[in-house]
Amino acid sequence: MSTISKKLVFICFLALASTKLLAQTEKFTSRFYFPGGIGYNLVNSDANGIAFKNGVSLNTGAEYRPKYINAVFYRFNYDILNSGYTHNSYINTNVTNGKFSSNCFVLGAGYRFGYKGLGFYGLLQPGIINHGYEKVTSLVNNEITVSSATQHNAILKAGIGVEYYIVPHFALVLEPSYYQNLSSKTNLTPSYFNINIGFTTTLF
Repeated sequence: MSTISKKLVFICFLALASTKLLAQTEKFTSRFYFPGGIGYNLVNSDANGIAFKNGVSLNTGAEYRPKYINAVFYRFNYDILNSGYTHNSYINTNVTNGKFSSNCFVLGAGYRFGYKGLGFYGLLQPGIINHGYEKVTSLVNNEITVSSATQHNAILKAGIGVEYYIVPHFALVLEPSYYQNLSSKTNLTPSYFNINIGFTTTLF
């Protein structure tokens, strides 16, 4: 076999190997989805002397699907839930009107099935939620400062979703979900009901 023939065979082998490797890579990466969206959250709290206001939310996540549909999937979510409050009695914070933000980190599993071109799923995710609020500190010489305070507690997120697939790997999503506080109840550990609209897609 001539040198030129050997080179052609080698080039063809490299091209074939690269094609197979690319196909395998695309198949693997296509199992990862990245859902995101915005929503409206209703605050559920039976705290005495404090009234929470409903607010907006921003949901982001990463999801792994071993199978495309009709199968179990796994998802991590980082959700930001914003609201506000007013109160007329002393609680953890002594700001009578303030902002209340919660950062939620949850990881869990769900099941998805398809019906008439739509995707339907249920999802359960335990995790941690971090509440942030303002606190007033009185100092000497009549000086007052406002500082940020935080509080952590365990939470369980339960959600259902409906997906409309525009193309096989891109869908519009409607997802109602509920964030149940699992820690001992205090005035600043509310639960949330959230209605979120957004999308889910793969990177490749």
